[in-house]
Amino acid sequence: MNDIYRSLSTFILSCAICVPCFSGPTTVEGDVSGIWDVAGSPYYVISECKIKQGNTLEIQPGVEVVIAQGESIKIQGKIEAIGQPDQPIVFRAVSDIHTWKQILVEGKGKTPPISEFHYCHFQNAEIALHLYIMGQEYEKVTSFQTIVSSCYFASTVDTAIYGSARGGTHEQHMTPRRLHSKLVSTIQNNIFKARSYGICIHAEGGGYNYFGNGNGSPTVTNNVFMDAEIAAFMYEIAPHSSGSPQFINNTIINCNQGINVPHPYDCTIKNNIFFGTETAVGRTGEKSGIVSHNCFFNNVSNFEGYPSGYGDATIINDNQTPCDFYFNIFEDPQILSHLDYHLTDISPCIEAGTKDDYTPLIDIDCDVRPQYEKVDIGADEFNPSNPIGKFIDIKANNSDGPVTVSSEENVRIAISLYPGNLEGSNVDMWIVEEIHGSFFPIYLSYVNVYPAGWRVGIAPMLQIPLTNIEREIFLDEPLPTGKYTFYFVVDDNMDGFADGTWSDSVTVIVE
Repeated sequence: MNDIYRSLSTFILSCAICVPCFSGPTTVEGDVSGIWDVAGSPYYVISECKIKQGNTLEIQPGVEVVIAQGESIKIQGKIEAIGQPDQPIVFRAVSDIHTWKQILVEGKGKTPPISEFHYCHFQNAEIALHLYIMGQEYEKVTSFQTIVSSCYFASTVDTAIYGSARGGTHEQHMTPRRLHSKLVSTIQNNIFKARSYGICIHAEGGGYNYFGNGNGSPTVTNNVFMDAEIAAFMYEIAPHSSGSPQFINNTIINCNQGINVPHPYDCTIKNNIFFGTETAVGRTGEKSGIVSHNCFFNNVSNFEGYPSGYGDATIINDNQTPCDFYFNIFEDPQILSHLDYHLTDISPCIEAGTKDDYTPLIDIDCDVRPQYEKVDIGADEFNPSNPIGKFIDIKANNSDGPVTVSSEENVRIAISLYPGNLEGSNVDMWIVEEIHGSFFPIYLSYVNVYPAGWRVGIAPMLQIPLTNIEREIFLDEPLPTGKYTFYFVVDDNMDGFADGTWSDSVTVIVE
């Protein structure tokens, strides 16, 4: 296959002389604003960038932002980083052995603007997003909202989202001059694989005779948290703080702690799946008592700091599943696998949730949740038209990508297939490698055809009955410099044509 890559590289270079090049890469530092578009991508942040109060930075779909070791982007104005499902915005370091510090979104002014991150991928960060608000006006509450939706936080990130709400006081002749703040972020439809924390909130007040208050009250819905070594969602203990977070319809898999809420925070915890944690739900004090319609399974401890009535399955719900008095169930959620959060058609979580004003209208895949009926537990709303959800997976170096490596490092491409109740169905199966030109849109496709190997074009790799495949490796070697997209495609109409009923892809950038 290396011969193919060498000949292709020669072909790409020969074409470069007759195709206009984009203007990128672009180096940036200091004060920034305006638009970062694909033509200037990648944008190299060589030292701290700052968006001043009153200014806006728009980052368009498909842009790649490469942040130097230890550097940050500081936002005191507004940022709109709005990607698309097939053109995410990527924030990464120069390579996987480097780490950038943070994107600090700081609320400024009496009414701070709303910043947004949609379809963004975060890699190689100490803190991907630091959301910070300090009270701005005497004897009033400064509320600060940031929307984080449909983003992916890779395992190379230590803390995905860190929220800070600070209160204080400026006293004058014993007259209170309190400054209150409230963090009301909307965090929805994201996948968190951050190493230590998914979300960590620190709210703190201060003062002497009079005290300002820091309030942390994010709404956290439809997210998937995986493999956090400390906690998926937790609060740090601090004085003169409060908060009423909503933690609804999330799926937590293999995390040390699911959610940990100390006094005096009062968290609502509904419709979540807690699977394989050390401690699923923990609290200190008597608040955060609304813990209902959740699914707990294979946890070392389901509840810490709660009365014995929580977790005592003495009644049954409308699905005839044993539950406690708060309609929490303790059955296997029957998700597709520990790598895939989608519900199968035999899941006890189907129609076992409850609705209120905070219940999301759609699920993590943008499938509509019922408006007048019971919803499902977890981030996924079971869809009968696609009864096993996204059941195929392709990864590069154990990541959903994009992955950046050097030309000396091995690229390991692995596929997984979980057929569920479609096992045995006849399918066409493809593994396709698409090679992109370095400076212009040229694409050549190679397909791995068993047993002959790689060849130019599109053809089925196999025509077989569906069966379970667990992390089958089909490439493990260095690649020449360039951009590659690998596709794993399964088509349930076994006719030799690429109808592409189900597909997944991963992009690899070799520098």
